[in-house]
Amino acid sequence: MSESDGAEGGKGLWKWRLWSLGLGKGGEDEGDAMTMASAPAVQRLYDVCKKVFTSTGVPSEAQVANVRAVLDNIKPSDLGLVNDEQQNGGDRCFTGDGKGNWLRPRYSLPISYLHLYECDLFSMGVFVLPTSASIPLHNHPGMTVLSRLLYGKMHVRAYDWVDPHDERLNKNPRIARQAKLVVDHVLGAESNGTEPQRASATEVLYPTSGGNIHAFTALTPCAVLDVLAPPYSPATGRHCTYYRATSSDGTVEGCDQIEWLEEFRTPNDFVVQQGDYQGPRIIPTPRGTAGVAVRVGHRNGLHKLGDQLKIKKSRKSQDHTTRIRDIKAALPLRRRVCSGSVE
Repeated sequence: MSESDGAEGGKGLWKWRLWSLGLGKGGEDEGDAMTMASAPAVQRLYDVCKKVFTSTGVPSEAQVANVRAVLDNIKPSDLGLVNDEQQNGGDRCFTGDGKGNWLRPRYSLPISYLHLYECDLFSMGVFVLPTSASIPLHNHPGMTVLSRLLYGKMHVRAYDWVDPHDERLNKNPRIARQAKLVVDHVLGAESNGTEPQRASATEVLYPTSGGNIHAFTALTPCAVLDVLAPPYSPATGRHCTYYRATSSDGTVEGCDQIEWLEEFRTPNDFVVQQGDYQGPRIIPTPRGTAGVAVRVGHRNGLHKLGDQLKIKKSRKSQDHTTRIRDIKAALPLRRRVCSGSVE
């Protein structure tokens, strides 16, 4: 890059920061254009999500297409990720059992979640899975989800309820109910003629269609960028519920396989740890954000998804408020030690 190119790049980034703070000159359309042209890819994703997800309702196909267009062009490097096919455990591969299932090795490394951003209307984050790791079947109640495989090879299996509007079953989630298999393929690998596979374009699921209940299995080290709209919220009834298939039950018109799914508690060895996001920091735009709770991720991102996925936080990412509380609690004892009043 020449010196002039570098100067222009720095100038563009500086203008983007001014526009993102509402300090630039010109009209709003001009500012939006400058933001989209100069901002990092993750900032562009945030910007389009903020425009599209203005309520907790289901977005239109055109709105989803706008978000999908940005997601389809995001690269691992845009998020500070390294496409590392030689991660620890990368030599542990899966084999089939002849019934369309993948046999899991006896052990696997933990999954990491990189928190990017979350507000009451949408969230953005990345799941990083080592080879053999899997996320069990889980639902997304009332949510639209866009998932993009950034690198690696992953098996996806997803269901929709046969009767999603059955109020009796909706009010009693512990009752086993029929679900139709709608997705059963491998993402991210070139076809070898022996298994169904798809390109790693963005996949979309809706509250009652598209495979709202899905499971991921990493066949190689891989990473998935997820946009949830709206995010999980136990306070408003959007719990993350895990399921397992209990039996098969024939077919229905337009679907080759029906299974009974029942709620179950995840095994103790299923833990998602909080990762350290190393990519560009998202700068929330101030316009139109009144009354919206915002949680921006970077090194110390805290988010509601952690309560749903049992995400473990390392000591270095402990909440700053908690650390201050612990220090204050220790002050009386410290004074007593210094005064010699402690035996």
